[in-house]
Amino acid sequence: MKSKHLRQVSILQIHSLKLAIMIGKEAKERKKAQDIYFDIKINFTTSNLAGKKKSFVCYQDICDRIKKYTKQKKFILIESLAQEIISDLKKYLSSNVLLQIRVHKARPPIKELVGGVSYIYGDLF
Repeated sequence: MKSKHLRQVSILQIHSLKLAIMIGKEAKERKKAQDIYFDIKINFTTSNLAGKKKSFVCYQDICDRIKKYTKQKKFILIESLAQEIISDLKKYLSSNVLLQIRVHKARPPIKELVGGVSYIYGDLF
């Protein structure tokens, strides 16, 4: 029986980047910044890696880029926020990485919704 080659993965994960963001469906809700959490997954294709340091990214650079992008903006939906962040990160990252983001609004203005709400967007991997 021939041995099967296992595919290797190389994934950088950023967990719970917490930023105060002006977001909400109603203008009243957007007047005060709310805590939004970001989880980001970056899947580097192994064929791209081959020991090249240029193939990797600094997670602080990713966090700084998200902070800069969201700092002076107001957003209506977490869905559009996620899509805009992905679009911006794809301009910065190598074209042969796969990217996912999870945006979590911990305290939406619905009293009974105690666990918050999340939206996941990006490449399938």
